[in-house]
Amino acid sequence: MKRVGLYFEGHRFRKLLLMAAVVALGAAVQAWAAAQWPQNFDSDEAIFGLMARHIQRGEFVPTVYGTEHLGSIESLVAAGSFSLFGESVTALRVGSVLLYTVFLILLAILVNRWFGYPVALVSLLMLALPGFHVLSWTYKPIGAYGTLLVLGTAVIFLSQVKHKTDLSRTLGAGGVGVLVGLGMWSNQMIVVYVAALGIVAFLASPEWNALYERLEALSQEHVHIPLREILPVVVLGAAGIGVLAFFSSGCQPVWQFEKVESIARAVLAVVGLALGLSALRFSKRRARIVMNGGALALGSGVGYSPMLFDWLVSGNSPVSVIRKSCPTNAVSHVELLVKEILPGIWGIPTLGDLVTLPASMMLLWAGIMGLVCLALVAYVWRHRTELWRLVAFSPLDGPSQPFLVVALLLVIPVVLSVFGSNTVDVDSARHLLVTAEASSVVFALFLIGLSRPSPKAGIPILVFWILFVGLTNLNYSSEHWPIKFSRYDPDRVEILESYLRDEGATEGFADYWGAFTLDFVTAERITLAPYNGLNRYPPYTQAVKAAPVWAFVFPRSNSPAPGGQVEDLIAFLQEASPESGEGAAFPWITDLLRSQSVLDRRTVADWEVWIVAER
Repeated sequence: MKRVGLYFEGHRFRKLLLMAAVVALGAAVQAWAAAQWPQNFDSDEAIFGLMARHIQRGEFVPTVYGTEHLGSIESLVAAGSFSLFGESVTALRVGSVLLYTVFLILLAILVNRWFGYPVALVSLLMLALPGFHVLSWTYKPIGAYGTLLVLGTAVIFLSQVKHKTDLSRTLGAGGVGVLVGLGMWSNQMIVVYVAALGIVAFLASPEWNALYERLEALSQEHVHIPLREILPVVVLGAAGIGVLAFFSSGCQPVWQFEKVESIARAVLAVVGLALGLSALRFSKRRARIVMNGGALALGSGVGYSPMLFDWLVSGNSPVSVIRKSCPTNAVSHVELLVKEILPGIWGIPTLGDLVTLPASMMLLWAGIMGLVCLALVAYVWRHRTELWRLVAFSPLDGPSQPFLVVALLLVIPVVLSVFGSNTVDVDSARHLLVTAEASSVVFALFLIGLSRPSPKAGIPILVFWILFVGLTNLNYSSEHWPIKFSRYDPDRVEILESYLRDEGATEGFADYWGAFTLDFVTAERITLAPYNGLNRYPPYTQAVKAAPVWAFVFPRSNSPAPGGQVEDLIAFLQEASPESGEGAAFPWITDLLRSQSVLDRRTVADWEVWIVAER
């Protein structure tokens, strides 16, 4: 018996060691991507670094500069990193790499508990070597996506903890509430996790089971139609009202659809409240539910407190991330999702890229696409009964809950992308990172299912997937980092800074993609405001306006004609560039330039610099 115990412990140690190795692989991939910062650093990310620096100075920064809905949690983490490692792009990204590592650990524990060790290991492998359009949004602080994955997975993980006492149960609800509140502050996509977990938990609750029996009796008595046939229609109707409630205010005429949206939201609120109160009426644990619900609400308030504090002190009321949209765009969004976005999160080339590949590569990728489709179809077919019970709002049993939570995590972001107005290009894959997380579990279940009859079936496919998809995406990433115009090698930036300092022109303008980036990498020793795009930090613009001499810094690949006259500068700034996605300069800048003259124009490192001053 002692030998058996020692063998079991050793076997367990080997499994943990293998899981740790995969987590380390995922962290290494994130760290590798973070280390490439001279070629994948831009103004969107630089804003988070500038905020972190300002937080270190003691400023209260509740939301990301230029937005009203994204919280500053990643900048708070970066501020702590700066304190430990100094201010640099690498230190800025340390928090993001750690967040993704924590996410992998949480997911491994959760999936191991739900579906077993093999499924956890395979899903972890797929996320450790993610597709380019997943990696692009996770190695750096740019939208609290790493925070979203950590908090969302932690919400589900903590909700599965079994409590032995009422006190521990209440404390657990409060802890979940804090995570939800932090998620609502940092990235409102946390609602996907809350909705998936809440819907399944409600349908599996004794309260819904009791209410369902009551409704079934009433249906048989008064309508003479089984409730299981009525509820699917009701659920689809509620989904339609949900679309009107959140995705119709952009339709024409706007004022009418804004009223429709308000009415639909009121209807959903009334129906939801009535459903909750009715279920509570049949509950035998009302006191416990009220206590836990109160703890959940209190914890959510604590987590969301930075936004609430800003509202009370500064009058900046919380803003929903939902933009005006219209269901008429759903068809084009579905096309974009199928052709580009979903393949992107699965590490598969978009259909446009696929047709440009050699025939042999096309066949290999076609095989991968076939495996993905088979995995999704197999998941739906294998769990068709549970999925139908979800659609029909029938009471659920315990074993089906994990499969349905995964299904909802996969589907809800896709539905939001179909109806939302922010589905515009392949970069919208960032809104489907939760789907990528759920997909890894679905694919892992499929591959492990193939291995059960014979390991010869599943393991080679897994190895092929990891080597081909994973390594191909890493190679693709190294050549296609999302950066506009310029690298930011420290020695080249130092040459630019030295020149501007010698010319007495440490204030000026650059395009949106270069302005905040150069502000950060020079530690704000030069101050460049964006001449186009989103003016995310107005104090820079105010500082530049007050300066007697201005520097205009352009990347060499996107700069004015070399005439050297102020008219050439004005002509360039007034012209938008659809090819590069660049907009024209703010009109007030070109108006002020008409009274300026060019003092100097030259190439400095990777930039074209114009120095202007009042005539």
